[in-house]
Amino acid sequence: MHRRFFFSVIPLRHFLPIIIIPFLLLALCIPARAAGMSLSFDSEGRTLRSVPRPGEINNSRTARNTAPEGVEILRDTAYEYYPVSGRTFSEIVRSVGENGPYNKSRTVRQPCRVDWTATLSVQYDFSYAIDEENGKMHAATEISDSTLEDSSTVTLPSLIDDTALNPVEQSMWRTYLSGLAEHCHALVAIIRDPQVRRTAREKMTDITYLIFDYTEGMDIEKSVEAFLRGEALRIGQEAVRGISARIADYEKTAAIPGRDKKQGSYRKNSEE
Repeated sequence: MHRRFFFSVIPLRHFLPIIIIPFLLLALCIPARAAGMSLSFDSEGRTLRSVPRPGEINNSRTARNTAPEGVEILRDTAYEYYPVSGRTFSEIVRSVGENGPYNKSRTVRQPCRVDWTATLSVQYDFSYAIDEENGKMHAATEISDSTLEDSSTVTLPSLIDDTALNPVEQSMWRTYLSGLAEHCHALVAIIRDPQVRRTAREKMTDITYLIFDYTEGMDIEKSVEAFLRGEALRIGQEAVRGISARIADYEKTAAIPGRDKKQGSYRKNSEE
């Protein structure tokens, strides 16, 4: 027979008079217990068992430590490059359209892309008291640390050989590549919006007092952890899906080199 628990969340600052007496007793007899958890999400908010290390999202690309001329590198960001070639600027752009990262959902190749995941890590302490008369377990929780971090990889084209280009076309290529990098960096800025991270942290730290239906022999630590994990899952997914929605809105109108201005999309191409 499955046990059923009742959970409720009450911000401590709102109901301090209700809980001050039970937890004065609690502080005298039951020590606080520390624990932590981490939940990782893909860019659609689905949970991940493990997060790919930067530079391992697609092994067919080339990872490099130095940036092409004219491209600034962001800190804490991985970069991958796919090879393109051409004797003229127009040939190079055509090569970009033929070899760029493939977007399965839109069935197009893109000149650049940002792959990212997010991880919400939570450290917490909790103390509890059991009200046997009313069949309740009261838990005071303190979220000592809560962080939302990303793992982002920028993919850009890399020209195999630019010696065939004249100075004008070399300048055109560098401007084109710089525009792609700026677009990707704008996406990374959305992913790392401090307000999103601050909001996620505040929502977690606002969980300060829990009430459970109590039954003899229940695993209190697992009950508290399960509840906080469920809240972390909800808060993390909400943050990630909000980021993805902002990225989608941004890409609808962003001026991206290689985009069809009339169609608002990239060149159609089959996946190789």
